[in-house]
Amino acid sequence: MDKLILAILFLIPFAGHAQEKKETNANQQLRQLTEALKCEYKILKTATEKKDTAIMAYSYRNLGEIYLKIAKQPLENFVPGDSVSKDQTININKAIDCLNRSISSGEVSGDINLMKKAYKTLSAAQNLAGNVAGALDSYRKMISLKRNSKKALKIEQKHLVYKFGRRVDSLITGKEVVEKHLENKSIELNEKQNQLEKTNHTLILSERDKALQAANLKLQQSQLDFQASRLALQKTNLQLQKNELDKNIRDMEQKNRERYFYILGLIALLVISILAYRTIIIQKKFNRALVKEKKRSEDLLLNILPAEVAEELKAKGYADAKHFFDVTVLFTDFVSFTSAAEQMSPQVLVGELHICFKAFDDILARYQIEKIKTIGDSYMAVSGLPVANPGHAIDIAAAALEIRDFMYQRKLQQGNKTFGIRLGINSGNVVAGIVGVTKFSYDIWGDTVNVASRIEQNSEEGKINISESTYHLIKDNFNCIHRGKIEAKNKGCINMYYLDKRS
Repeated sequence: MDKLILAILFLIPFAGHAQEKKETNANQQLRQLTEALKCEYKILKTATEKKDTAIMAYSYRNLGEIYLKIAKQPLENFVPGDSVSKDQTININKAIDCLNRSISSGEVSGDINLMKKAYKTLSAAQNLAGNVAGALDSYRKMISLKRNSKKALKIEQKHLVYKFGRRVDSLITGKEVVEKHLENKSIELNEKQNQLEKTNHTLILSERDKALQAANLKLQQSQLDFQASRLALQKTNLQLQKNELDKNIRDMEQKNRERYFYILGLIALLVISILAYRTIIIQKKFNRALVKEKKRSEDLLLNILPAEVAEELKAKGYADAKHFFDVTVLFTDFVSFTSAAEQMSPQVLVGELHICFKAFDDILARYQIEKIKTIGDSYMAVSGLPVANPGHAIDIAAAALEIRDFMYQRKLQQGNKTFGIRLGINSGNVVAGIVGVTKFSYDIWGDTVNVASRIEQNSEEGKINISESTYHLIKDNFNCIHRGKIEAKNKGCINMYYLDKRS
């Protein structure tokens, strides 16, 4: 114990040193991020003065990323400055504001790649702020730009318009410079013509120098004519340049219109493809639902009727009653059911019946025995129909033993919370068919059924009572105990046996 305490005391300084080193690194990283903020703000100021939206978009995006990194850092020991707050929420809001400005500037310049990155960082900032819906919306916008969506096409078109606008502004500025030059030349020509008029006036007043002045005037006139010719030539050249400029503008407008219609065609093709794909998907879903509903109806029908009878009913709309030879009928009944039911709540009673009958269903299914119906606490089944089975009596005897053993184990586990059971089996001929037209059911009739019911009524709790006809069919496979002739209601004396076990 003392050694453990010494070890802890020895490790405490190292743990403190590691924590101090971690805090120092965090503060150093925050200082670096603060310096990066200052540099980025200077770049943003220069871009704003020059009205360069592309640089402004990148600068705002960098500011948003820096503020997001600062918001993720621990700020307990950090001294805040002009641009950084110690409140994490304020830093996150600054990051979101800068990223929104970056997206707005990116839309003006049409820079899709920048907008993708800005939307991705904005989604992370909104998620950190707890705005999950906003984060998902920003992420969807980023995905829509990646998939060349309608919005991406609009931004690309805006980018083309932006470039075209800048080109047109440049051409218009050149046009204005040319027109200004022509105006200056015209003013200069007017001034020279005024000077010529003054010279002519002077020549009229001075007769001695008239010839000389006339010669000078003629020379000046020639010079003016030459300058006028040059001016006319320059004007012609400027007009040709203007015509070329107008032609270029018309060509650019034509290309822009062609590009616009091309984009509209692509969008229309995309919409048609999506609608066609959606129609195919809906049709497939409808077909799957139809198949599923058909299978559900068929399964429900098979749960009510035997497969062969169900197929006949679907094919003809009705099923004929049939006479079956060599079948074996099983009846089960719970002993003292009424008194046991009085001690149970309705929910517990129905639940216990469900557990027992479900177990009977599973046992009969393994032997391909057809369940006919349940009447209250009584259970009725038959082996050998609708498909003939030479071992019908042996199968139903084996199933009866499993039912008896299941109820015995159930009684050991649940005690008075379940029931005792008695079983009766008889073999012979029956008639089988569908009864009714609404809520129809498959049933069997005949003396074999009535005798099987009397055999079950003369059984005892935990016993399987069988008739003499069934005994002769299974005696080589099972041990049976002869009970002698026993009086059965409306049937006289009948030879009966108890089914014991497999031999």
